[in-house]
Amino acid sequence: MNHLSDIELIELAAGHLAAPQSRECEAHLLACADCRARYEESAGVWDQLGTWELTLPQVDLSERVVRAIDESHRLRMPRRLQFPWRAARIAASIAVAMGIGHLAGRMTWDRSPQPVARVADDQAAAALYLEEIGHVTAADLTDLLLVGPDSTDMEDQR
Repeated sequence: MNHLSDIELIELAAGHLAAPQSRECEAHLLACADCRARYEESAGVWDQLGTWELTLPQVDLSERVVRAIDESHRLRMPRRLQFPWRAARIAASIAVAMGIGHLAGRMTWDRSPQPVARVADDQAAAALYLEEIGHVTAADLTDLLLVGPDSTDMEDQR
């Protein structure tokens, strides 16, 4: 004879078995005294669990929060010592920012030397569209404006 398992007995006591399986188990309980004793034990435990009222403890969290805040205020640094540390943190932040800026500038700086006068001449020539005339320096331009074209140049052009 196959006896009922503990799970089948618990599910029968809880009322979780399907109707055909429930009828089979009840028929077996009528014939088997061992399974009936185990079922009565499981049904008694299940009944006790059903009458058990669960009461949750009432916890007042506001007291804990107030206590934690008070504790954190006691652990804080005295006011007379807060300013120097704050100033030191600000100074350290500025120093780090300046160091990063310096490194970034050195990495992107164009190191090819160009004479300033040459760059200025090239920019002036480009602005006046003098590339078409040929290479003209600032001195040549000044002579051209103050003295005027040479008479020999004029005669050559005729």
